Amino acid sequence: MIKGKNLTNIVQLNANEKNEVYTWVNKEGTNPILNFKLNEKNAVHLNNPTDSKHDLILTTGGKELASSGDILAGNSGKLIVLTLSQGETLTYHCLYHPTTMKGTITISP
Repeated sequence: MIKGKNLTNIVQLNANEKNEVYTWVNKEGTNPILNFKLNEKNAVHLNNPTDSKHDLILTTGGKELASSGDILAGNSGKLIVLTLSQGETLTYHCLYHPTTMKGTITISP
């Protein structure tokens, strides 16, 4: 439980650095498509083993939906999304590395 909320869909993302290029990675690959569930509480757990800070931002229609806040080097954090709408198109990116740490989010029933 996080802040009294039961999370039913948890996604893991890790910051990665290779040749001074930062990306998000998990078991699905580099900058993977994240799968959120409609009518469920969704969370992204973030690990940052790199030497730079990161901030995961979710957007819809070009507007910020949620942000993890800064995750400093060697730390972890989380981003919680409690409300989603059917047909919403979501993307994610790092505030500090938006061209290399980015991806899309699908919403399934």
